[in-house]
Amino acid sequence: MPGQPTLGSNVAFGIDATAIHVTDNDGIPSQLVLDADKQIKINLVFEIDGLVIPSMNGAKYKVTYAFAPLANTPAFTTALERSLKTSLPHPTKVYQGADTEVKIPAGTVKPGLYQLSAFVQFPDNPGIAAFATLPVIEVIKEQP
Repeated sequence: MPGQPTLGSNVAFGIDATAIHVTDNDGIPSQLVLDADKQIKINLVFEIDGLVIPSMNGAKYKVTYAFAPLANTPAFTTALERSLKTSLPHPTKVYQGADTEVKIPAGTVKPGLYQLSAFVQFPDNPGIAAFATLPVIEVIKEQP
């Protein structure tokens, strides 16, 4: 989803969150059904661009993942904080994989229906953010 400020909306700076990738511990990409008894890995893909990004090298960004319950299950939220790598001559403009990945231990997210959202923020620059949301997902407990 477009960020604030939207990528391409001005020459100085823009941001966009383009995808959430979810994989359970068997390594299979699992966007809609996850096993509660397996570790879940999630990463957000976001892109930044603009004239000021070389000067933002080392700036902190925070990625938050929120499982919003759609039934009688507890909400779950986790976050990570990392630093931008935007120094010249090759500034990183797309962040994904290990740059934004969290590993949720097996059994942490309880079985139920959720809407998974992710957002990236810059703690030293409030107002700069981007968001992405998946459709409804189900966390299940597989039968032995």
